Amino acid sequence: MASKNLAGRRKVIFAFLLLFGPASLLIFISSKGCEHKFKTLDDFGPAINYKFTDSRGKNFSSKDFEGDIVLISTIQERCPDSCAVAFWQLDQAIYQYIRKNNKKIMKRVRIISFATDGQGKPLKDLSILSQFMKDNVEGYNPDIWMIAKGNVRDIYDIKR
Repeated sequence: MASKNLAGRRKVIFAFLLLFGPASLLIFISSKGCEHKFKTLDDFGPAINYKFTDSRGKNFSSKDFEGDIVLISTIQERCPDSCAVAFWQLDQAIYQYIRKNNKKIMKRVRIISFATDGQGKPLKDLSILSQFMKDNVEGYNPDIWMIAKGNVRDIYDIKR
């Protein structure tokens, strides 16, 4: 009887080592001598005062977003479906997270995408982009992700 218990314990230990041994060994080997190489980012100071008109014709300025977290990007009329990498990242990695977790601090997060032509000049008509967002972004809310008409060059003119 004692030999059956001993054999059963050995099987359990063997199965445990077989299951977790290789992963434990890899973690042990890879963690020796690990160090992070994070870089402290430069502080460019406060953002400039900016103004824009959204796709619904409402005017906004930077003062309307005081205390909020604002992510500013550009978007082109022909780009959302052909330049999908940046659009997908904004949509899936950021906007959908904000939309689904719109509690507490997430209520203060906004995305402002300035509509530009291929040369960085502001678009006058936002209707095509606005319709694209409604058709292609799950749960699109223009109060969270705003399509903007305005001069984005002033915002991105950062001097070190």
